[in-house]
Amino acid sequence: MSKVLVPGSFDPFTLGHLDVVKRCSATFDKVVVMVGFNSAKKGFLSEQKRIEYINDAVKELDNVEVIAYDGLVVDFAHDNGIDFIVKGIRNENDVEYESQMACVNKNIALEKYGKGIETLYLQAAPEFVHTSSSLVRQLIGMNLSVSKYVHNENLLLRLI
Repeated sequence: MSKVLVPGSFDPFTLGHLDVVKRCSATFDKVVVMVGFNSAKKGFLSEQKRIEYINDAVKELDNVEVIAYDGLVVDFAHDNGIDFIVKGIRNENDVEYESQMACVNKNIALEKYGKGIETLYLQAAPEFVHTSSSLVRQLIGMNLSVSKYVHNENLLLRLI
């Protein structure tokens, strides 16, 4: 069985994120969406609300599971038999950042478990290249519609 991990803060989960998960769902047997949290940062949505919102977005994808995890991605992957991380890439800044993370994750996995973990990149679909969680948060802060950027604007606004 092929399993893949799609980690992120997803604060909030956008249509770009959903596109990556859907594409993974069509390619892999099992997709685990890992919602990470940084206790040093105040999140836009709480852990429970992010999980609820993402579960609503992926409810029609039978092979997708959404979990919260506050440990190392490589530890979760190792403990759950996952060999691949998938990250969506929108621009050169994403490539630079995610390349650094991929190297660190691979090195940590090699040191801890004697086996690296591979990171695969999915290029954002053209309609999502300019979609980001920070953009959605800014638009909401200005009381503007975010329906073009999220799967269920009404649910998102109720969760805030």
